[in-house]
Amino acid sequence: MNTPRGKPRGFHPPLPLGRGLGEGECSASDLKRLTRPLQPDPVGWVCAGSVSECAPDRPLVILTPKFPVAIFQVRTTYIAIKDRCPHADWALSRGTLSDATITCPGHAWQFDLRTGQCLRGDTECSLRLFPVEVRGTALWVKIA
Repeated sequence: MNTPRGKPRGFHPPLPLGRGLGEGECSASDLKRLTRPLQPDPVGWVCAGSVSECAPDRPLVILTPKFPVAIFQVRTTYIAIKDRCPHADWALSRGTLSDATITCPGHAWQFDLRTGQCLRGDTECSLRLFPVEVRGTALWVKIA
């Protein structure tokens, strides 16, 4: 059911935005928080921020022109997903991470971050995954 503003019940915005320029290299001057979407370079990559901003207990969330993206650290791998549960639009970055399984804070649906597959809930639903590259100390995500 929708609220008067048209947002799904239980809608939560993403965690604070990540940092980055969207083109060129990330640097120490990128430490200010962005309030506008990151723009991808001509081939679709955005600089999301530094690897130090993403920890196993703290995903890095960035805003792209179309939707928020959450970057999770799972062991030594970085995984980027659309930061919305496909079931009810909850911010998955606010969910609980256990190994490579994220649990939606809204209805406890579970997803495998490595494959996007729904493990608990509607198994026909899946997460949208994005390629991640580590370039030096910067995390880059391909959103196009």
